[in-house]
This record gives sequence, structure tokens and C-alpha cells, in this order.
Amino acid sequence: MSEVQKIFWSHSRVDQFKKCPRMFHEISILKTVPFVQSEMQLYGDRVHKMLDARLKGTAPLPVEEMHLEPLIVAIERAPGITYSEQKMTINDQLQPTGWFSKDAWCRIIVDVMKLNQTKMFMGDWKTGKPTFDGHQLKLFAAVGFIYFPSVEEITTAYAWLKTKTLDPKKYHRKDTPTMWAELLQEPARMQAAANRGEWMEKPGKHCTWCGVNKQGRCRRAAGPYRGN
Repeated sequence: MSEVQKIFWSHSRVDQFKKCPRMFHEISILKTVPFVQSEMQLYGDRVHKMLDARLKGTAPLPVEEMHLEPLIVAIERAPGITYSEQKMTINDQLQPTGWFSKDAWCRIIVDVMKLNQTKMFMGDWKTGKPTFDGHQLKLFAAVGFIYFPSVEEITTAYAWLKTKTLDPKKYHRKDTPTMWAELLQEPARMQAAANRGEWMEKPGKHCTWCGVNKQGRCRRAAGPYRGN
């Protein structure tokens, strides 16, 4: 009997699995379907790189993104140490480990952070239409508490660049057991699916752009493929 694969997870992988286990398995595990970024995703990557370079002082913002300069200046002037594109990885014992370590189990990348003694801000740049997904922000805070044991309070937020607004959410160290109990539910389902070898289709609106559907290999798709 072949050994069951241990499922590595992140917010994006959890989100993909929740949309459709079959899609997750084909794209992220078997890699039978190439992942192709949309124009919006490509734009988002470019903006992230621009903001990272600006915060690290390696390049100014280009003219077309100078409207974001006041936001960056406000972050720089806030008290504390500034971090940009901070990578953090934990193992299944909820302990820090290396990004490429064999025991890496969950990875996050935080776009911008401010560490000020016992308090921390963790932000995620968003270039799209404002929505709210509490899972990602909760994961940021939970991992942040592991990496920074002196921190007692973490404020997380999506930074909506089109509207220049934040939607902050505050977390406290005393609540981490409850946070992890909630966060680990979906990874447990992912591992259970791997243990059973069952990755069921979950028809929905994502079917119209799913690569598995595009290749004609999903019999339960909710509709025809309409992507590029």
C-alpha cells in the first residue's frame, strides 16, 4: 500500500479545496491542470512587487501607482518595525520551521507588518473589489502569535487599494486555542480526503472557469467552461 501524502496547506489551498475538492486535487496535488493566472491576478502580482520594492527602499512607486504613496508613508511613520512580504511557515506541531523544510505544513506571506512591542499590525494588499474572508486574517494572526511570542494583540486588515480603505480585525493571544480549533477544521478535511483517496466534485459557479472542466474531465460541472 502506498504511503498517504501529507497535505500541505495555505489560505489559498484551503479556499480552492472548499470550492471543489476535485479541482484542488487536480490543480494543486496532481498538477494535471496547469494553473493560469487571470489578467486581474497578474496585475495584483505587479502591484505587490511595486509596493514591496517601495517599502524596502529598492525602487520608488511608478507614476501610475503614485496615488498609493500616502498609504505607504503612513505605514512607514507608524511606530514600530516595518516588514514587507514576510514569509512564515509552521509544522503540524504549530511550531516555526523553514519555508522549504521537510516538516513545512502551513505557509503564509504577509504583505505588510508593523511590530510595536506587544502589538502588531498585519496587512494584505487587495487590488480587487472589496469583500471579506475572515479565514486569511485569522490565519495571519494565529501564525503571528507563534512567531512573535511577546505580542499579545494583533490587528489584521485587508488593504483595499482601489478605495484606499481598511477593514481591521483584532485578535488576542488568549484566544489562540479557539482560533486554531476553527482554522484546522478544513485542513483536517483535506487530509481526510487524501487518506480516503476521495476528491469529490462540488459543482458551483467556479465550474465556468475551472481547468478540469475546460479539459472535459468533470462529469458534474454546473455549466460549460467560459474562461479563456
